[in-house]
Amino acid sequence: MIAADRGAAMSLLVRFGKASDVDGVLACVTPDFGWRLAKGLEAPDGLIVRGKEVVRQALAERAAVIQRIRFSETEVTIVGDSIIDGSALPGERATGAPILA
Repeated sequence: MIAADRGAAMSLLVRFGKASDVDGVLACVTPDFGWRLAKGLEAPDGLIVRGKEVVRQALAERAAVIQRIRFSETEVTIVGDSIIDGSALPGERATGAPILA
């Protein structure tokens, strides 16, 4: 996926947090990249998107409904070629409703 060092992992997570840098995110990952979102019915994993173009679409969908989001209380663990991010994600939806995740 990416070089297994904390600096690269944090850089990638910052880019995910700024969903506007989609090309920057996709430049950091391999074609078989998978992203597990904490939503959806595919328990216990949530929604899983795989592949650069599917990730691009998921980021565009997220940007359309989220006005602002902030990573807080972040804990990053690197296991092999996987980055596990446990974060609180408070923010605001495009409708003005709060996000309390």
